[in-house]
Amino acid sequence: MTPPTLTVADLLPTDQVSISGLSFDLVVPHIFISKTYGIRIDNCDGRVVLSDLRVERGASPGTTGGAVTVTNSGQVLFSSCEFEGFMTMPSFQYPGNQSAVTPGLYVSNSSVTVNNCSIKGASGFFGSFFTPQDQSSSGPAIWADTSTVRVSRSTLVGGNGGAFSDLFGAHVTDAGPALAALDSNVYVRGAVSDLLGGAGQFLTASSTGLGAPAIAIYGSTLMTITSDVQVAAGANGVGGTTTSLLFATGPFHFSPIGEPLASMEITPSTVTLGNNLTLDLAGPPSAPFLGYFSFGLGDSFKVQGLLGAVVLDLNAYAALPPQVLDGAGHRQLHLTIPALPSLVGSSIFAQGITASGQGTLSISAPTMVSIR
Repeated sequence: MTPPTLTVADLLPTDQVSISGLSFDLVVPHIFISKTYGIRIDNCDGRVVLSDLRVERGASPGTTGGAVTVTNSGQVLFSSCEFEGFMTMPSFQYPGNQSAVTPGLYVSNSSVTVNNCSIKGASGFFGSFFTPQDQSSSGPAIWADTSTVRVSRSTLVGGNGGAFSDLFGAHVTDAGPALAALDSNVYVRGAVSDLLGGAGQFLTASSTGLGAPAIAIYGSTLMTITSDVQVAAGANGVGGTTTSLLFATGPFHFSPIGEPLASMEITPSTVTLGNNLTLDLAGPPSAPFLGYFSFGLGDSFKVQGLLGAVVLDLNAYAALPPQVLDGAGHRQLHLTIPALPSLVGSSIFAQGITASGQGTLSISAPTMVSIR
């Protein structure tokens, strides 16, 4: 049996694909999975936008990937999505580690932005009496390999450890980290982001799995994380936490940022004509916030001195009413979608720029709303 796979592939630089409002849920036992299940984005030079997608218990057995897989693609946006890996035969192995894992989101040689999403790695699995050879360690929420990944306003949770007891004894696997990266550039900011390592499982005093670090970085990875991101290692099977927040090996560079940066979220993410919208804005306390919107995306580019990437269509954009964040670094802006039939089927993208009291300029990850 081959579960369905949604695939976007081979887009030209001038192409753009937007997909919204789909849900995938695996309902067959793992022993029947023969090919990738979930979402794949491969070899796309054009822009790919995925919003309001849910992949529950997605799997990628026997191949390199996760519940959602992105390879060799230059500009991919996930907005208001939920992904969870499934306890299935593993997809790949950590560097220098024989434990194979299935992540929620696997990114290879690509540039990906994750905004307002919830992603969970696959929990560890041990085979049953019928499939004793099947076992896998827990997966990270996101695995990045030679990629650029930007995370904002998202919750990443590593898979919990596996546990199984049979006639031959008790078996456990350790939990997975929230985010793991090899030779990648990873940028994580709030305002409501969480990186949570998976929890270990307990069977007996001598068979207890360890909780996972929140972050695992390998090789020449560069990672920055803002002060408003909540980071926690997973609890051990016997209770308590002995794992450090960060596991790192290689010539890595880990750089905490001691202040919040711009972030933005539109709710609800899908509307009809005449509906009200709330734009939740965040950044440094009491900072000015300049918002902009467009009906499409342009090619991503960076501006010297501005943290983040500009992705709006600069050939057709407009400004939102300027705002000033409160003393906690928050503000809400309320708008109404005009009752214009020509807007049906379109998507609106928005980004915002702030300047902190220390002079740090930042631009938010893109947020979006689909009009039906």
